[in-house]
Amino acid sequence: IRGKLSERRIEMIKQKNLSSDVRAMLYGMVVGNVYFVNLAVGDDNATGESFKRSVKTVQQAVLKTVSASHDYVLVFGSGTQTKAVTSSVTHLHIIGGGPMSATAGRGCAFTGMATTTNITSSGVFFELAGIQHIGSATDAVSVSSTGANAYIHHNTFVGSTTASDLTRVLSTGSYATIANNIFSLCKLAIGVAGADSVIEGNVIQDVDVAAKGINLTANTADRCIIRNNIINLSGGTGDVGVTII
Repeated sequence: IRGKLSERRIEMIKQKNLSSDVRAMLYGMVVGNVYFVNLAVGDDNATGESFKRSVKTVQQAVLKTVSASHDYVLVFGSGTQTKAVTSSVTHLHIIGGGPMSATAGRGCAFTGMATTTNITSSGVFFELAGIQHIGSATDAVSVSSTGANAYIHHNTFVGSTTASDLTRVLSTGSYATIANNIFSLCKLAIGVAGADSVIEGNVIQDVDVAAKGINLTANTADRCIIRNNIINLSGGTGDVGVTII
């Protein structure tokens, strides 16, 4: 009898019987609140707390997040943003999704605003992934991260031949990881000014004149690692694959 009771106690604490929050703690993963964005048909007056109640702009969802909570903003659909995304929240995750809304490219298609930095984060531990960033025909930085430990990965950035050298990913915080992104027609794909950063596995394809691939933009970019990137700037004169200042 004692053995059967012990087996029953073990059965009661199997992971499948635990709540999702407790399982997340066991795996060392913290997930806070989750907010949904539908760039095509969302409504900024909605709560954003479910896919059916998605907001329309990423900024509206980001305003609902709080620091150190590991809040997630899940972005679906495609559309032009009318609000620049600005956040100082720590441990913020903005992730593009695809299954609920079919779009071209990786995840959702986020068309940026002209002459405005489209996504700016000053919080530490900022993650951005799975979004197709469609650049404006005029100058605009796609993503600017100033906090430490940013992780920008598995995005697609589509630039414009008429834009100038403004960067598609600009990271000035230390310990950033910029990995496995695709850049097309981006005159300056990646700019890094923070120390101890890693730039790896990116594909940079540009056919413009005087294009710059990866640029360590300041002498504070110490001890950075650049490895396993594909940089093809074959279409223009004066192209530079990697610049170390």
